[in-house]
Amino acid sequence: MSFIHALRHRLRALLQPGAYQRELDEEARFHLSQDAIRQQSAGGVQSADEARLAARRRYGNPVRINEERREMAGIGFFDTAMQDLRFAIRSFLRTPGFTVVAVLTLAIGIGGTTAIFSAVNALLLRPLPFRDPDQLMMVSLITPAEPERAAGEMVWSYPKFTVYRDAQKSFADLALTTTEQATLTGGGEAERVYIEFVGARYLPTLGLQPALGRNFLPEEDRNPDGPKVALLSDALWQRRFNADPAVLGKMLDVGGKPYDIVGVLPPGFSGILGKTDIMVPVMSAPADEVNEAW
Repeated sequence: MSFIHALRHRLRALLQPGAYQRELDEEARFHLSQDAIRQQSAGGVQSADEARLAARRRYGNPVRINEERREMAGIGFFDTAMQDLRFAIRSFLRTPGFTVVAVLTLAIGIGGTTAIFSAVNALLLRPLPFRDPDQLMMVSLITPAEPERAAGEMVWSYPKFTVYRDAQKSFADLALTTTEQATLTGGGEAERVYIEFVGARYLPTLGLQPALGRNFLPEEDRNPDGPKVALLSDALWQRRFNADPAVLGKMLDVGGKPYDIVGVLPPGFSGILGKTDIMVPVMSAPADEVNEAW
């Protein structure tokens, strides 16, 4: 029996159990009648009834034989599973209170386990999508502790960043990033999205490059009120533009300002915080915001 024929035979037994059982019964009756005829022909018995009785004794218990044949067909497991399922349903219907508690307990347990595994997988098991992630560091500014105030984290500004960038000698490369929410229009219905402001060295520092289009150019990272260009996350590109490669060069209105789409980020990368929809240069901001010292 070929694999395809065996698979078709098993599927028919599962999907049409009544017809399959009738075939088994007909085949059993055929073998019994043939055996009875052979018994009479051999002269071992006197009558047709005696021949049929002798054939049945030789054939064995039809119920047990049917069960063995269903096991050989590979559907005995499903018979047992269906019997167990019917028994479980009847038991649950007799005790609805226990059933509700059991279902809720299972739901909470499965949900909690799934959430924990998702977090462990993202933080510990799945490697970060960056080049040399063990060499990456987040640099913070910390205020000194005082008698009446504990040490705390200060807010970076672009002037602080440039001072630190030009003076430090500890890192091979530096990049800056900050995130805010804005309203996106163009290419579909308006929606709230996360905008990540970055420098031109952001993606190269992480060892990444756009999956489509280009990164921000050095000249787009020099002066405030610079070119308004944008990189889309792969998720936003799929959701809003149906993964259309012709998205390059189209305009988006982000927070009331038009941005030119120049690229799409790699799949699975949504910024350091994992929630970026659109990435734009820091220098696309107004000069008074970029030059704010504090």
